[in-house]
Amino acid sequence: MDLARFRDFDPSAVIVRDRPFVNLGFDLRFPLDGMLTYCGTVQFLRQAAADVGVSCIVTTEKVYTAFRKKHAEIETKGIAFVQSPREGFFRFHNFLCEQTDFYRRPDESRVGTNPQISLTATVSRRNVHIGDHVVIGDHVVIHENVTIGDNVHIGTGSVVGESGFQFLRTGGDILRIHHAGGVSIGNDVEIHAHCTIDRAIFNEDTAIGDSTKLDNGVHFAHRSKIGKRGLLAARACVCGSVVIGDDVWIGPAAVVSDSVVIGDRAQVAIGAVVVRDVQDGESVAGNFAIDRDLFVEKNLRALLAPSKD
Repeated sequence: MDLARFRDFDPSAVIVRDRPFVNLGFDLRFPLDGMLTYCGTVQFLRQAAADVGVSCIVTTEKVYTAFRKKHAEIETKGIAFVQSPREGFFRFHNFLCEQTDFYRRPDESRVGTNPQISLTATVSRRNVHIGDHVVIGDHVVIHENVTIGDNVHIGTGSVVGESGFQFLRTGGDILRIHHAGGVSIGNDVEIHAHCTIDRAIFNEDTAIGDSTKLDNGVHFAHRSKIGKRGLLAARACVCGSVVIGDDVWIGPAAVVSDSVVIGDRAQVAIGAVVVRDVQDGESVAGNFAIDRDLFVEKNLRALLAPSKD
């Protein structure tokens, strides 16, 4: 699709340079090829201009003019001027969802051999692929755009492919952001009771890797991805666009903030609140989470400190 299509949605938009795009996204740490994004500051425009994956940018004339004086590489990108880049970007995304086939996936479904699907489960008829020997428990809901591998068990009351929690405050109103993506679940995955796995906002999948296990009540938000053999204990909450490596442990009631990257073999302790990246093999604890050994040392020091009374 060409950037000029933005004017079909917003006639006041100024198309400075038209270019095609095939994806939308706003996380420049993990850009998609041919991506349309938005930039409200010179700093973000600098990052987007330098990224070969970014094809088109929605910004303001003021930001573009300030950046263009020193950076010629912006001339390769499609550019549209709007009054509010972030709001315009998400409203355009909603327009693509509601009035075009931009996000539409092939309308096909399939079920593998020997499925065990409860009579009380609800499975969408649109674009759901279920592998071999899959067990879907009582009152499970499987929405459209979900792919489930072989030997997967989904426990009672879990929901796969729900819309994520993404809203935008626009003056006195709150704009609901549509979720057009899907969910991909690998082989030999176990999802226990009352878990929720949200689908991605754009044309991507939230992804659960092979042999990963989710305990009761886990929430796994839109566009997050976890690798192989992960263990997420009860009531763990993984926010949007988190990337988790292989062989990772997330403890009970731990929270991982949005866009955090957690490396292979990392461990997140019970109740931890993770707001920064965690390196391969690192163990973190606390609120906000820090290196586990440092956390223990600091708390022991506080416990052993002489009383001031």
